[in-house]
Amino acid sequence: MKQRENGFTLIELIAVLAILAILASAVIPNVANEVTTAIAQAEDQSLASIHKALDEFIIDMHVIPGTAVGQWDTSIAVYLSIPASQISSNNTGGGRRLIMRASNDLGAPPYNQSALFAATGLPQEAMASGALPRAMPLQSRMVLISNIEGDAPTDILTNDQFDAVWQQAGDFPVGFAMTNKLRIERISFVRFFHAVTVSCSSVVNAPQWSIDSAAPKTLNV
Repeated sequence: MKQRENGFTLIELIAVLAILAILASAVIPNVANEVTTAIAQAEDQSLASIHKALDEFIIDMHVIPGTAVGQWDTSIAVYLSIPASQISSNNTGGGRRLIMRASNDLGAPPYNQSALFAATGLPQEAMASGALPRAMPLQSRMVLISNIEGDAPTDILTNDQFDAVWQQAGDFPVGFAMTNKLRIERISFVRFFHAVTVSCSSVVNAPQWSIDSAAPKTLNV
């Protein structure tokens, strides 16, 4: 009897390729999902670092920066020791965007407490004039959004839409749902503000809120 020559027949090769194709169809999506998840987790860490740097800037400067590119990113770049372009863009070439709630108890950013004091002359005068918030600024919030695959959404959010994005529930614009491709860091500034009480002829024991703690002030005016 003639011995079979080494090697595979065409039918055997087709069978092997079919098995490999089946295995690939099962493995490749899982690998892709794991890669996407890893990228999302890395971006979460980057956003947390940006958040921390923003906190440090606010504590040092008593300023909540504006949300336009060239404002918030340049303000905190020195705290991260990287170019501002690496703050406004993520590591995959996508865009990041900082959005403040429209009604935020502080007015349109930037909120510059030092400038409010300078405009009136003294911190006490700033408080007496009502330049500081008259109530705890509970709505002083921002969201930092990062699109891993492209530009960050540019929609202008209403208060209700901002709250929905913050809570990830309710009616918010398309493109603001948090996924592995869109990451969101929530930022609240409430913890920075401390009550300061002013007593004078025009403002009697009226609590106002400042980005630092201070003893009650009494003005003889």
